[in-house]
Amino acid sequence: MITVIGDAVVDIIVRHGEIQPATDTPSTVIVRAGGQGNNVAAWAAREGAAAQLIARIGHDVFGDFLVEEAERQGIAGHWIRDPSAETGKIVILVEPKRGERTMFVDRGAGARLHPDDLPSLSSSSLLYVSAYALLGASSRRAVLLAREAAFARNLPLAVDPSSLTLIKTDRAPLIDFAQGATFLFPNYDEGAALTGARDPEAIVRELARFVRIPVLKLGQDGCLLYVDGQMHHVQGHAIREVVDTTGAGDAFVGTFLAAYVKTRDVLHAAARAVTVAGGVVMQPGARPPLSRANRDT
Repeated sequence: MITVIGDAVVDIIVRHGEIQPATDTPSTVIVRAGGQGNNVAAWAAREGAAAQLIARIGHDVFGDFLVEEAERQGIAGHWIRDPSAETGKIVILVEPKRGERTMFVDRGAGARLHPDDLPSLSSSSLLYVSAYALLGASSRRAVLLAREAAFARNLPLAVDPSSLTLIKTDRAPLIDFAQGATFLFPNYDEGAALTGARDPEAIVRELARFVRIPVLKLGQDGCLLYVDGQMHHVQGHAIREVVDTTGAGDAFVGTFLAAYVKTRDVLHAAARAVTVAGGVVMQPGARPPLSRANRDT
């Protein structure tokens, strides 16, 4: 069982033309389930791994939607319904020419995750933590407790830096949290901000000082990882058209963790993750498509 601690939110995706300030801009607006933890759990489940998501949501229609959608994705949800906070939401503006996105984040109930919300990790084979949880005092205490529990049980710990803004504000809490982790999954900009290095190999070597296996996501160039003292570059795949980069990193991580838990082969996991993430950018949204059978249930 892969246990995921992270936000579950509603993504409001806006694909827009040229923005017209102070008036209407014609757009396509899509509402999807989202949140980094939620997305990682969904992609892990898509790869056939048992995935448990620990997340706090509101008593509202958005929370109901997330629970139902997660069940259809095959996620085992450990949901905490907050009596006084709404389900988190993210407005994502997608630039049409390059598919780049700008996100406006309201974590809502997710920021109020509490240590008492955590279930036992007795059935877990790996713990994944989204570093967004380090942003709030309550959720920070919760993931620190989960980290201690994982280390006590000798569970692999995977950490995602989650946000370049978080690192630029203060990288020390993330570095402290990731000390001794099995995996760290920064993208290039996050890795550069964490280490101060610019060359990808230099970034990975610096990260390897405190993480057993750093995995640097490089978009269309695949990924670079350091395993047992050796640098490995897993090549990316040609992308026909970038539609939306939202969630590609989450797809990479969820797929990687599922493949790793099943095979314990890090390079196989990286190759599979690169393949799946390359397909995600050619579709809108951050989630695996539901099968017809699931859509009909």
